[in-house]
Amino acid sequence: MEKPIGHTPEKQTRHSSGRPAVRSSISIVGRSLGRSSLSVPKRPRVKLFVGIMLIAGCLLASLAMAATYINNRPEKVLADALTNTTGDLLDGTPISATGNLVFESKGEQPVKVWVTFDSRASAENSAGSATIRVLYSGKVLNLKASTIILGNGDYYFKIENLKQAIADVTDVQPVFSTYALYTDPIVAKLDNKWVKVTKDDLNQPSGVDTESFDKCMTALKNLDISKTDQQEIKKIFKQNQFIRMVESLKSEKVAGEDSFHYKLDFNGNAFKNFANLVAANDSLKTAMYDCRLVGETVHSEFKYTISQNSKEKKPVVELWVSKNSRRPTKLRLNQSNQDLTADFSTEFKMKPKVFTIEKPAGAISIDSLKTDLEKITASNISNL
Repeated sequence: MEKPIGHTPEKQTRHSSGRPAVRSSISIVGRSLGRSSLSVPKRPRVKLFVGIMLIAGCLLASLAMAATYINNRPEKVLADALTNTTGDLLDGTPISATGNLVFESKGEQPVKVWVTFDSRASAENSAGSATIRVLYSGKVLNLKASTIILGNGDYYFKIENLKQAIADVTDVQPVFSTYALYTDPIVAKLDNKWVKVTKDDLNQPSGVDTESFDKCMTALKNLDISKTDQQEIKKIFKQNQFIRMVESLKSEKVAGEDSFHYKLDFNGNAFKNFANLVAANDSLKTAMYDCRLVGETVHSEFKYTISQNSKEKKPVVELWVSKNSRRPTKLRLNQSNQDLTADFSTEFKMKPKVFTIEKPAGAISIDSLKTDLEKITASNISNL
């Protein structure tokens, strides 16, 4: 076949494979155009989806922050702490407490006292001990006291290092030597020994009203606070907050739990209203009256305490409440004036490791001590 005159044949560029490059280029362009044409309508949908997710996230975050703020308001935290602690105590939930007290009198004969204590309670049984150091006239006195209270009404106590402490006192104050001599038989029998005291022992010599005590204990044992009652108590407390937060301090970790930290104040009138309203609750009425937690005696005593504090510098009261369990983890009270300073601090732990409280072995009866005391009294009278 003849080629037209003047026609110059195109020289095709080929790949190393031998295929024409033009076709390859067209194919690539076609594929690119195809992808571009398909992706264009997807972009608005992606942006809309992302925008909706961002808005929803902001709304959820705002709601979570609002709920956290409402749930963590001091008024609600304190109300939760009150109702939860009340329920735990009535249910016999195991609890332990450790702490210390430092007291200093600034009178003509200054005295400084350090007390370190620990206690635990489970159901109707409780036990505790305290180590006491007293600095007086340059002399340090050391004592340790322990107690056990069982649900059957029996009470045990033990005082350690009593004889030596009395000897140290007589060294500082020789005037007490005569009294120490008279009491030595009892001290020798009492020192480092567990002593058992029953309800009958308390009733006979001291006139303690065990009938009223038993009535109160029976009412508390029979007390059943429902969830509805707890909510009612919480509502009454919120309306009559006799414990009020005056300053929110920096949160701290106490007893292994992250805790809110508040400085508190007390209101006597609010307490009176709170007690009266709680006493009107059908579930709480019997216990409140049988334990004499209502009435003018309680109110006047609380009012007297408040009025006394108002005349002096008020004590600083601080409370730590667990962010998780909404139960107290620490309490601190500090009082300072020209006559004395006192600082009390204790940490709480609800539901600690399982422990048992049993009556101590080898305890002596309080009756044997009373007999010795009567002998000493009779001897003193005859020697007058």
